Amino acid sequence: PAAGPDGLVTSIGVLADDRIAISGSFTSVNGSMANRAARLMPGGGKDFNFNAPGTLDSAPGALAVQPDGRFLIGGAFSMPAPR
Repeated sequence: PAAGPDGLVTSIGVLADDRIAISGSFTSVNGSMANRAARLMPGGGKDFNFNAPGTLDSAPGALAVQPDGRFLIGGAFSMPAPR
């Protein structure tokens, strides 16, 4: 098992391909930068092919997995993330 996130994980979702989406108050996962949102491989290691768009200025409060493998995060952000 890997070291994991350096802060609280508040939301978890399992994607159709068994990867795991997480969000919370963490800033890194397994020692690599992850600004409050990350995607993990089935074994728990960070998926380095995922880069969260934009800067989340507060911890997300919700996460929803979509059928196409994408996931949405929601929270009280003061700056919108780019699309």
